[in-house]
Amino acid sequence: MNNDEKIAFDYISSLGYSSIDYEPHVNVPPDFLIDNKIAVEVRRLNQQKLVNGKYHGLEDMHFKLVQKFTKILKEYETDEYDHTIIVSLSYGRPLKLDSRLFKQIKEEIQTHIPLLKKELSIQVHDNLEIRLWKSELKLNKSIILGTALDYDSGGFVVSEIYKNLKLIVVEKEEKINKYYDNYKEWWLVLVDYIGYGLDEIDVKQLNSLPNLNTIFDKVVLVSPLDIKRTVEIEIEPSLQ
Repeated sequence: MNNDEKIAFDYISSLGYSSIDYEPHVNVPPDFLIDNKIAVEVRRLNQQKLVNGKYHGLEDMHFKLVQKFTKILKEYETDEYDHTIIVSLSYGRPLKLDSRLFKQIKEEIQTHIPLLKKELSIQVHDNLEIRLWKSELKLNKSIILGTALDYDSGGFVVSEIYKNLKLIVVEKEEKINKYYDNYKEWWLVLVDYIGYGLDEIDVKQLNSLPNLNTIFDKVVLVSPLDIKRTVEIEIEPSLQ
């Protein structure tokens, strides 16, 4: 059970159901079965980008890039320094995160750190820029990652949720289609990594948009920060 499934399980448990089976049929939908009649599919609600005809979650690249870049910076830490060097990343897609790119990043940082007086920019790739600047402060490390800006991220929260929600619902419908008649009811539980839990105004804005047309009987957004912060999406039933 991955982290998103654990969050979904805790949410379902909070509704008072006692019979919750995880993956009743291994590698076959649904992810959970409630009381042997309600099938539940789980997925992360995230911002996505169409690259080479396929949608990718934005956080996947962010995690991989930041994790690797942080390791590279550790190689340039020193105990003897007067000012901390702060580094920022700005990136977009397409961008291939391979050994060649990370080798180039490493070489560029190694070349430019000795040249740094106050601030400078390094265009590593058409879709990747690194900025270095020397802080007036001496922080607990000689060099740190300050920010990582994803050019493809952003937008108003509600519109991003609605846009990505439509993509994900279609994806999940295709996945359950051949198993749909096996269960009386289907839910889609989405762990919300865009809004992280909407306030009352956001919910009103979301529900003012055209209802989602779907074969799912229930679509719920659950905050990864607090399972009590949930939003049930207003839907328009679609006949299977």
